[in-house]
Amino acid sequence: WALRKVSEQDSHEFKKKKKKSSHSGNACEVICETGDCRQQEFRDRSGNCVLCKQCGPGMELSKECGFGYGEDAQCMACRPHRFKEDWGFQKCKPCLECAAVNRFQKANCSVTSDAICGDCLPGYVGPFLSLVIREFFFNRRPTELEEQFINHICDKGLSYLEYIKNSYNSIMKRPITQLKYGQRI
Repeated sequence: WALRKVSEQDSHEFKKKKKKSSHSGNACEVICETGDCRQQEFRDRSGNCVLCKQCGPGMELSKECGFGYGEDAQCMACRPHRFKEDWGFQKCKPCLECAAVNRFQKANCSVTSDAICGDCLPGYVGPFLSLVIREFFFNRRPTELEEQFINHICDKGLSYLEYIKNSYNSIMKRPITQLKYGQRI
């Protein structure tokens, strides 16, 4: 964040506000120093708090704006591998990498939309089977955070199937010679 040059009058006003403020320590210094502009406001040349620019889809501000700073921020295109779908103050978000979650890519990421992932890559199982496997082994539902992760990622299918097969064999004391997707045990 860049600090603007403070005139003698501004400095005097700042000291007056600081003395009158009921805040103490660093909180007051931050609030008073930025001229009491809110989160999405900058101070213009006349000293007024003005709403920061909102950028359209595929665009974000060139620098931080808010709490009195960012008067010269401009909308610019999202950097490579980032996107933003709506108008607003928000920054561009990183694109989903389908390969990182073991899925085929159905649609590329653009500056206005995220990538769309398809089915799991060969040798990986999808979220539902992954969820069933976890419930079977851990005898509990996954936490909300685990479930969000599970809903996106495809897990290594073969290792889980082998794990189920070996676990079943040791628990039931009878072998499963072949285990296929969708087979009831």
